[in-house]
Amino acid sequence: MNIKRVTLSNGEYVCDIDISINEWKVILQDENLLNENYRDVLIKFYSEPNHKSTCKALGDKYNVSPQSYNSTITNFAKAVQKKLNRFEIIGTDGKPSYWIIPMQGRYIGGFFEWTLRPELVQAMEELNLKGKHLLQKIYDEAIENKNWVFFDWFPSYKKSVQEFKEQTINNNWTDTVFQKLVKDTTKNGISDLQQGNFTWEEFEKIKNNWSEIQPIIKSIAEENQISKAQYQEILVFLVNKLRGIDLLELTELLRHFFQT
Repeated sequence: MNIKRVTLSNGEYVCDIDISINEWKVILQDENLLNENYRDVLIKFYSEPNHKSTCKALGDKYNVSPQSYNSTITNFAKAVQKKLNRFEIIGTDGKPSYWIIPMQGRYIGGFFEWTLRPELVQAMEELNLKGKHLLQKIYDEAIENKNWVFFDWFPSYKKSVQEFKEQTINNNWTDTVFQKLVKDTTKNGISDLQQGNFTWEEFEKIKNNWSEIQPIIKSIAEENQISKAQYQEILVFLVNKLRGIDLLELTELLRHFFQT
């Protein structure tokens, strides 16, 4: 087992781990290693300018604990080390170090800034890892626009659309119908959006009024279209039921979903 040691050079923690682009590609395609949590965090770092950020900044941006990013990267790195089984890394404190396998880092203003290794970035790009992770697109749009987010991947998949139609036409509604449509990211945060959840209050409003909502959606599903009168009826109904929602934002949401 090769022992590699981390050094500190001009404020940056350095270690030549010698993992090639092709090796990273193999790792990223290993479904037994790369779980959704690892993938999600890697893409979040990748999406930042120059593929770098502090855990604190990402935590603030996505409304989650900064420590969760630290532990996820560490666990991912441990899995990579175990898979390759050819080196161990000792940090500047003399203890085993893992984060430096996928990252490079330095302290910036009291916080530790992590940067994805160039070989890992190249591997992610060649595999189009971010493009395949559709939820990241939703996260980014939610944060940038701070409004109701339309899950634009939902109507893209015929299977999902067919499932939605069958549920509404047969009046066999499940909670997932609305979980796949909209999420108020302004009030409830990115972590809630990520899980596809409504708050209990929002869920109760929709559930309690489903008998009124369902017939309208049923007609849309059967005809796969919507008239201006129906559109206005749904718009007014939802504004009344979900008070506090901005009318323009809701209009934009419905415009996209029903393609009027």
